[in-house]
Amino acid sequence: MNRAVPGARSSPGTHGAPLLSVVVPVYNVEQYLAECLNSILAQDYADLEIVVVDDGSTDGSAAVAQGYARRHGRVALVSSVNQGPGPARNLGVKHCRGEYLAFADADDTVPPHAYSLLVSTVTDSGSDFVVGSLQRHIDGELVEPPFLRSPHRRRRIGIRIDDLPAIMRNVFPVNKVFRRSFWDSARLEFPAGMIGEDQVAMTEAYLRAAAFDVVPEPVYHWHNRGAGSSITQRRYQLGDLRDRITTKQLTTDLVCELGSPQVRDYWARHGLGGDLPLYFRHIPGCGDDYWRTLVAGVRQLYADQPPIHESHLLRVQHRLVGWLVTHDRRTQAEAILRWLEQHPGPLPLQTSGGHVVALLPFHDDPNSDIPPELFRLADHELTFDARLFSAQCSEGVLELVGAALIRGAPTDGATPRIEVALCSDAGQRVGLDVEQRPSPDATRWIDRLPQRYDGSEFVARVDVAALTKSGVCREGDRWHVELSVEVADIRREGLFRTKAPGANLPLAAAGDVAVRATFEPSSGLVITVAEERASFS
Repeated sequence: MNRAVPGARSSPGTHGAPLLSVVVPVYNVEQYLAECLNSILAQDYADLEIVVVDDGSTDGSAAVAQGYARRHGRVALVSSVNQGPGPARNLGVKHCRGEYLAFADADDTVPPHAYSLLVSTVTDSGSDFVVGSLQRHIDGELVEPPFLRSPHRRRRIGIRIDDLPAIMRNVFPVNKVFRRSFWDSARLEFPAGMIGEDQVAMTEAYLRAAAFDVVPEPVYHWHNRGAGSSITQRRYQLGDLRDRITTKQLTTDLVCELGSPQVRDYWARHGLGGDLPLYFRHIPGCGDDYWRTLVAGVRQLYADQPPIHESHLLRVQHRLVGWLVTHDRRTQAEAILRWLEQHPGPLPLQTSGGHVVALLPFHDDPNSDIPPELFRLADHELTFDARLFSAQCSEGVLELVGAALIRGAPTDGATPRIEVALCSDAGQRVGLDVEQRPSPDATRWIDRLPQRYDGSEFVARVDVAALTKSGVCREGDRWHVELSVEVADIRREGLFRTKAPGANLPLAAAGDVAVRATFEPSSGLVITVAEERASFS
């Protein structure tokens, strides 16, 4: 091992800010490394050092890194024999001098303001680390993964894992900044000799932190460099399967040792099954060793946990295949997976006895010996959603255009029935006239083609002036807009969860009465009435 540190380097705190050390493990990424290092050097947070760890590359990666070390005093190169990304990161940490610690992968990039946001947040809060969201490059666009949207919906300062168990699904080391003192005192490190080592180390960080921060902004750009270019794209290999099972077991052991009952239950139902469908996909035509390893591994993982078919993370087809794996039913699992490959897109569904049933192979075969409930969609697959498209007020009448639907419910031949009501803080409820109309806007919003939600749009009108004159609405009362939708005997209700960018709110209008409509993330659309517009100023 050698460390090349040519040229003068800035000392910690040169610009009055704490030094941030960024560890970049490198293995055969010659064509991407310059873009990564340039993005870190272009940060508007100046007090940083970049510790590049060449993990025994056989291409020109080391030469690229050496060139940057010569030209930039903030770049250092550490060389090692190939051991994998976990040991490379651990080695890099040993050579870091900063008060704060970050990681980046050599084939990704960091947006310009990421480190200034993360460091300022954790410096002001005093927390052990801070975590941001990230975006993936998909078809030329930057897209936030859906599973990160909920935990990163708003800024949270000084929380613990019990306050937000869902953050455990953000197991990436690259969108976080740690206090080096916390990293050392918690004795954090990445396990060696396996893929998925990120999950073990990051889960332990969440569990051991006295406090951490969450910011909603994406602070990392994750590139998909093509088939076979990254470890996560080679899951069909038997060794990768063994590594994944080991990673899941190590993480489960940590959660059981350090987590509260709430955190343990969340992990079992929302985290443990993650990535397993990617390995289920390779069951058709797999070797006997692969099948035996999968059966033994899944049985081991769920031995002391709620069974896999009760997972809140997996969709119905994956819960069914998981159940078949645990029962060593290879022929049936292969049949279902081959059918899924031949029938891409949304599953065919029907309602039966108040349940939505997926019409998968064996669903109506009494000789299959598969419990019928395994073909039913779970509650988490039939969730209410509603979006406000526009709001306008004229002469005391407020007109709302939106969509309300049940994600995952049947759409072919099933017409939703939508109801809208005003509900006051005092408990009053007023039903509104609703006009349903076909429109592609809801389908475009949900973006789950070929499943169509064209029948989910509606127009609701609120005659606020008439309600005020009748004495139902009183000055200063707050009214929430509540919605319900019923599709094929399945009923859900709730508030507007989002508003379209074109929905101009807050809205204030005056006629016989003054009306104000605002959108609040926790309360949806809120309507307030007063006698004069000035009452809202």
